Amino acid sequence: MLAEYTTEGGFNPIADDANIEGDDELHISPARVIQVDNARVHRLEAANLLPMIETKEAFVQAIAGVSRIPVYYLQPVGGAEVPSGEALKQLESGLVKRVQERQLVFGQAWADAMEIAYNIAKTFGAGLPEVEPLNIQAQWTDANVRNELQQAQVAEAYKRLGVPDDVVWTTLGFTPTDIAGFKGQARREEAVTVAAIAGELRRAGLAAQRPADSTPPVQQNGGIL
Repeated sequence: MLAEYTTEGGFNPIADDANIEGDDELHISPARVIQVDNARVHRLEAANLLPMIETKEAFVQAIAGVSRIPVYYLQPVGGAEVPSGEALKQLESGLVKRVQERQLVFGQAWADAMEIAYNIAKTFGAGLPEVEPLNIQAQWTDANVRNELQQAQVAEAYKRLGVPDDVVWTTLGFTPTDIAGFKGQARREEAVTVAAIAGELRRAGLAAQRPADSTPPVQQNGGIL
């Protein structure tokens, strides 16, 4: 609603609201009648909001360009507008670079904090082993957009080239704890295999030492023939 009035007109005093100070305060609510003098009241017609939306989108584009944050993180998208594959990797390259920079800075801070904690615990505590040289590193999850199929193909190529298993597992995104578990499982399986082979060789050796014409003794009538 729009009310246009001259300087001589205005809203009449609202006498039924005791808590309102002043004569020109306008409170619109259901069942309230508004009376104005020397004024023309009419409604605002609907307007095209597209210019405002385009202005908002221009601001979003500017923010995305300066901050290197993909646009789809700043406004909802759907359907064909959602990037994928190599396009997604290219769009997020700037954001990934920022994350990697933060990982370097924050990782060094965490390493320093853990080194201080270790030295304090070793000085005032008991039972900590002596680690020389002390090398603490923060292990971060890969900031790049993960493509499971592509990473598996890269790991397979590394394996064919003779790259150590630790590097292959790290390429696939496994943590040092996971890699240590893989190695432990491999050692256990290898020990079982070696034990089985040793048992077969032992039995084969015993069979070879037995004479070919020897027959086991036969018991008959309580005696041995």
